[in-house]
Amino acid sequence: MRSGSRRAERPEHGPARPRTPRGYPRQNRRAGRPRPEGRVRGPLRRVSLGGLLPRRGGRRGVRPHDGPARPRQELRPRHRRNRGPGEGLSGGPKPNHRQRGDGLGGSRRRAEGRPARPAEFGRGRTRRRDRSVHGGPRWRVRRPPRRGVLRGVGLHPLRHRLPGDRDPKLLVQQSPRRVPGVRGHRRDQGGGRGVGGPRPLETPQARLRAVELQPDLLPQATRQRGRPLRRERGHSLREPARGRAGGVRLGHRRESPLRVDDQERHPRERRAIRGVIPNLERRYVETDSDSTRDHIEEYMAVTECPECEGTRLNDQSRSVLVDGTSITEVNEMSIGDALDHFEGLEKTLDDRETKIAEEILKEIRARLGFMEEVGLEYLTLDREASTLSGGESQRIRLATQIGSGLVGVLYVLDEPSIGLHQRDNDRLLNTLEELRDLGNTLLVVEHDEATMRRADNVIDMGPGPGKRGGEVVVQGDVDEVMDCEESLTGDYLTGRKEIPVPDDRRDTDERLTVVGARQHNLKDLNVALPVGQFTAITGVSGSGKSTLMHDILYKGLAREMNDNTSVDPGDHDAIEGIENVEKVRLIDQSPIGRTPRSNPATYTGVFDYIRELFAETKLAKQRGYEKGRFSFNVKGGRCEECGGQGTVKIEMNFLSDVYVPCEECDGARYNDETLDVTYKGATIADVLDMSVEEAYDFFEHDQRIARRLGLLKDVGLDYMNLGQPSTTLSGGEAQRVKLAEELGKKDTGDTLYLLDEPTTGLHKADERKLIEVLQRLADKGNTVVVIEHELDLVKNADHVIDLGPEGGENGGEVVASGTPEAVARDEDSHTGRYLRDMLPDVELDGPRADRRAAPATDD
Repeated sequence: MRSGSRRAERPEHGPARPRTPRGYPRQNRRAGRPRPEGRVRGPLRRVSLGGLLPRRGGRRGVRPHDGPARPRQELRPRHRRNRGPGEGLSGGPKPNHRQRGDGLGGSRRRAEGRPARPAEFGRGRTRRRDRSVHGGPRWRVRRPPRRGVLRGVGLHPLRHRLPGDRDPKLLVQQSPRRVPGVRGHRRDQGGGRGVGGPRPLETPQARLRAVELQPDLLPQATRQRGRPLRRERGHSLREPARGRAGGVRLGHRRESPLRVDDQERHPRERRAIRGVIPNLERRYVETDSDSTRDHIEEYMAVTECPECEGTRLNDQSRSVLVDGTSITEVNEMSIGDALDHFEGLEKTLDDRETKIAEEILKEIRARLGFMEEVGLEYLTLDREASTLSGGESQRIRLATQIGSGLVGVLYVLDEPSIGLHQRDNDRLLNTLEELRDLGNTLLVVEHDEATMRRADNVIDMGPGPGKRGGEVVVQGDVDEVMDCEESLTGDYLTGRKEIPVPDDRRDTDERLTVVGARQHNLKDLNVALPVGQFTAITGVSGSGKSTLMHDILYKGLAREMNDNTSVDPGDHDAIEGIENVEKVRLIDQSPIGRTPRSNPATYTGVFDYIRELFAETKLAKQRGYEKGRFSFNVKGGRCEECGGQGTVKIEMNFLSDVYVPCEECDGARYNDETLDVTYKGATIADVLDMSVEEAYDFFEHDQRIARRLGLLKDVGLDYMNLGQPSTTLSGGEAQRVKLAEELGKKDTGDTLYLLDEPTTGLHKADERKLIEVLQRLADKGNTVVVIEHELDLVKNADHVIDLGPEGGENGGEVVASGTPEAVARDEDSHTGRYLRDMLPDVELDGPRADRRAAPATDD
């Protein structure tokens, strides 16, 4: 039997200790004492505690009570199997395993009444502690894990003592457990002996825990060794270690004093633990994964730089003044205020300064004037481009082209009137006419009536949407289009068809009131929204409409009703009347899906019923095909060559990626076995290629499918294919798909629907369908609040709230409130002046009274 075995007999030192019977607590094999409660098994790392306890011995050796310091060899794994017979850690003779103690005697000698051994005995490394003689715990070093993340820090007093001139170590383990003398915090660990209650950490990862020493649970000798620390640094061990300099600081930005000896990869290298936050910052910069970056961004927030106060310039640049104004103050101005500032700047300059700044001021005033002409005077010069809407970005590019003064250029614009008030739209049309007069050609895709009336040439496509369109119905000036009876656009231009004004308007007593709205340019507003009515929020561009709806109303209700603390609403005092609203639905223009696998059929739930019908066919039952066989998202029935997408992406160097139809399935998304199954002569791929109108007729007998397809038709999407990828839908189409999906849900009433410009990209005929859907929601007792500039929708609202009077700093106030007729009679409301031409009960003339024909009877 080898000398290192625990079963070896040592008759010269007495009989071997009997084994512990089954059922009894496991005893210490050498001292006969129970194993310490906090004994931690598993891979550990050895970490220095830094300034927690005084370091008396040298770094290169451990000095016993007497005798010279021996070489430092603590980092080697302490396993008997790794040492040969007669070989100790210090190179000397290996003592008997029943004689090895702390150099002064063991528990067996005390039990037998024999004297303790002298200190000179056993210069090798000791392997047990004598708490009655020395009191200090022994700290074992374990081999580190091969890989893993630092997940916990804990003190582990084992059964071996550390000489008094050596500081204790921290043991870093992959799965921390309860340790006597340590109080920590862990997400899944609460109280217990030696463990305190949870407390907050300085790191976003809640599974990490900080260490705090509890002197009352440590041995007496350990507390005595901490006294010089209190005298030297002025604090005690009762203070949290992570709150002091030199202590454990998880997630600190500075380099932590903790050191790790990774024996497996770097046996002698001492590497610093940089902390959790620097690790997350490094991963955020270096990662190529969008999901990882999104996950880390959940713990990040945009804050103002304290050095430059958000101006991005240093002190030297901010100290330069022109007419007593720094460049940072100019950047904070709106475009309109900046134009006024530079208009009168030459009056304060002398002759020399005027000569230097003459050409510069001319260019500045010209470029600011171009942006004011397109209705952007409310924007500040330091506004981030990522916060601009699509219409604002388009108008900025348009103003740049106006300033370039180019001739012979073809400009193509896609609905530039999106998000524009009628007053700003007239100014935009004036700008487009200036570009035309310079000798340029403009091609504009637009549904706005004012744009068509001012165009030189109109091309009307139709006659219907989708497969029923694709033809030129009429081409010519506005009069020729109006004279064409086959043109649906001409019908609405002449008044042969129109969106009627409702005869009666709803009136309720309940109100949902926003009190003290002060976000952005809102000036401490109190806005009352009628419950159970159709309300339109209007105003010029930049007056604060989106701030009121999105930042205050929606986020405030989401926080109050759902107790969602992750939502940060805009600055306001309160929202009163929440008891009148049961649910809140925000129907915006964000995509219904971010991958081509999402389409209108899957989003509205129609595809589930269609797959059930194919699974019930005779051939599908014979082959054992279930409902999942007809899904292009799972393996089995889909084409594995393209993964069920129907297209294959070809990556192009230095060019955009190209998508081509899959050669295996020819874009059908399914394999041949699945396409063998037909329903009424059509495969599952044929159904996905159908338009909403065709599918409605095809599945007319199934009420579940026909009802949902009918909702898509009601919102004006009868031309859309069921399998059209969601990434190809416009913002207005995605919004109407969401609206149809909401209409398909079980309605309990008392729901607040919030919509932001739902008429974007809609023809007059489609607007009429949308208005009917919104009126249907209000008839069921729901509250509908819409931000809109389209006058045909505004005149159908029960209540109008007009913000203004201007945009930016000059806006943020309630100009008019009430029925459309009441707002139209308000002289201070820009929206009211343009509504006069749309309401027959208002006899006042508006800015476009001479451009509209007398409306005829609607057929």
